[in-house]
Amino acid sequence: MMVRTPCSLFLAVLSISCTMSLAFAQGRAEPSGSNATHKPAATSAALENNTNLPARAVALHDLPGVRKSLDRGIDVKNQIAGNVLNGAAIQGDLEIVQALLERGVAQKDREALTNALAAAITNAHTARHLRIMEAVIAAGADVNWRSQGGDTLLMLAYAEPPVEETPDKKKGTPAPATTTWQVMLAHGARVNAKNDIGSTALMLAVSNGSVAMIKALIAQGANVNAKTDDGFTALSHAKLFRRPEVIDLLKKAGAKE
Repeated sequence: MMVRTPCSLFLAVLSISCTMSLAFAQGRAEPSGSNATHKPAATSAALENNTNLPARAVALHDLPGVRKSLDRGIDVKNQIAGNVLNGAAIQGDLEIVQALLERGVAQKDREALTNALAAAITNAHTARHLRIMEAVIAAGADVNWRSQGGDTLLMLAYAEPPVEETPDKKKGTPAPATTTWQVMLAHGARVNAKNDIGSTALMLAVSNGSVAMIKALIAQGANVNAKTDDGFTALSHAKLFRRPEVIDLLKKAGAKE
């Protein structure tokens, strides 16, 4: 039985985030075909005449610098702008993501917005990443994007990173999402989508032992008897990974032997 691991799932979106992440981290988020090089800079003033100002300002968590670059008329529809948004999503820099979106960066560019969504998911470790996910989804990111291998972003969101969240004490106010998969489910991610070997988000959640996500997927209508191309089910995965609590949960939801 072939089971996709966290590593293989991450590789499925490597083309989305890794190349741009490396370029961003090294201050090299250049337009395609550019041979320009830049020396590291430490302040917005030093970046005044730098054509790669937006990416470097993001690297410095320099919100005024980002706004200055936008005020100078940086093309918000070019490749650099998309990489800058992606870089800010990776870092969990919510204020910069909001500033970029407010000024039209990646406006109507669903691919760039979805890149940022994938970057936030695969790097999520704070509540700020979750709020970034919500912001780019609201701007038009595709929550049901699929990789060439058929993996969906929900399949990448099965992990439950330690996300700190400030409780909302207002009565009647729904608690904000505290995991990446909660954000995805709240915005319509398809729970029964299959990848190229027939695996579903439920099977991956079972393999990972994410009980809370398993319960949420079942509540959202996940097919507990869906089969992979090799004929394995979520219950098969639970038995393979020796998860008695999950086995009982699946059986109560109608999973068949």
